[in-house]
Amino acid sequence: MAVSPTGARLYVSHPNGAHGVSVIDLATNSVSATIDSPGGGLIGIDLGSVPGTSKVSCPAGSVLTGGGFGSTGPAPDQLVSRPVPGTNDWEVNGQNRTRDDVTLTPYAVCATP
Repeated sequence: MAVSPTGARLYVSHPNGAHGVSVIDLATNSVSATIDSPGGGLIGIDLGSVPGTSKVSCPAGSVLTGGGFGSTGPAPDQLVSRPVPGTNDWEVNGQNRTRDDVTLTPYAVCATP
């Protein structure tokens, strides 16, 4: 399990379940999204939050099978959410051109080979 840096969401991985990760909205205590884990074998999740560009990595011995992001504030311009070629990382980046605070919280879905 991992809590988003803003404390708004809880990410729960399900190693033996039908889905990879459940995203729980902590304000309502309800599941707001479910992210499938292609190929199964999910072993965990990693979260990160850094202004501008954020990247998370799968732990050693696992492989990246997907990812995405959560956000607070208005959607940034030129938003990119993708795997980093040749690595076990997922990155999210964008440009905030407003006066509002924006937090991008990427997540990586990792599986054992």
